[in-house]
Amino acid sequence: MNILNKLQSLSERKRRIIFWAVMIIVAIFLLSFYIQNIKKRIESSERKGLEEELQLQELQKELEGIQNF
Repeated sequence: MNILNKLQSLSERKRRIIFWAVMIIVAIFLLSFYIQNIKKRIESSERKGLEEELQLQELQKELEGIQNF
């Protein structure tokens, strides 16, 4: 509670500066999580597209067939 009393005793200008500084820090924190999530989604979608493009499952079956000979 001591912190709240100190904040309340500050001038309105200083309180606004502190408020916006906290908002900017929180926004940067949330933005970093958002960017990491987008990066993971792009990487996973690229892998799926790459697997389909290269037809890895069919290639694996062919390689197994060759090993049986």
